[in-house]
Amino acid sequence: MSLSITPLIPDATNGARDEIKLMIQDDGVGYSSERGSSEHMGIGFMRERAASIQASLSLESQPGYGTKMTLIWCRESENTV
Repeated sequence: MSLSITPLIPDATNGARDEIKLMIQDDGVGYSSERGSSEHMGIGFMRERAASIQASLSLESQPGYGTKMTLIWCRESENTV
């Protein structure tokens, strides 16, 4: 598991922002998205929660090779001058 925060360069349309990235990876049994089993594991709920904070969620998995989940969320920075 890793968690990182990267300051993004502000531009004319956005103020200062940070990119927060959470990555969780395991070496478990994985799953096949073709069989539809992913929704039974709460992935639909995770997608809804990510959308509610305007974050992107990606999942990579193969049977026998585990799963990798990456969530990326941009937030306004707390700048102190």
